[in-house]
Amino acid sequence: MELGYFMPEKRVNRNCISYWLPMLMESGVAIPKTELIAGVSGEILHILDGKETPEFKDLVGRIIAAGNRMGWPCFVKGGEYSGKYMWKYSCHVPRPAAVRQNVGRLISDGECENIMGFAWDVFAVRELIPPHKESFPAFGGGLPIRKER
Repeated sequence: MELGYFMPEKRVNRNCISYWLPMLMESGVAIPKTELIAGVSGEILHILDGKETPEFKDLVGRIIAAGNRMGWPCFVKGGEYSGKYMWKYSCHVPRPAAVRQNVGRLISDGECENIMGFAWDVFAVRELIPPHKESFPAFGGGLPIRKER
């Protein structure tokens, strides 16, 4: 049986990195280098059925290309979701060979956590800010946490 996936209709999405990142960049606030990948097809959601569509393969290739420009490891997130609690299995991508698995996990976890679905038409590849030496791993994915001040 084929599952029918849908992408939420296009709207101004204030939660999406594509909305707020340009404002941060204009403000002069220090942010990690970030490359947005826009125009991602809803067909990537078939990865939830174990079907690696050409669209998903294209997304993986685009993330690898951005990661090569950014440097590895890098931080990858959807427009609205990063899956940071499962850090080493989702948003923390240590090398190009991990992109396919981590992005698949990112999408899977995101869909499980939000029954209405996140908008997956934008992804961001971000420079990874190295964890501070005083950080400790938290949650199931080893998210590095540290005292802020």
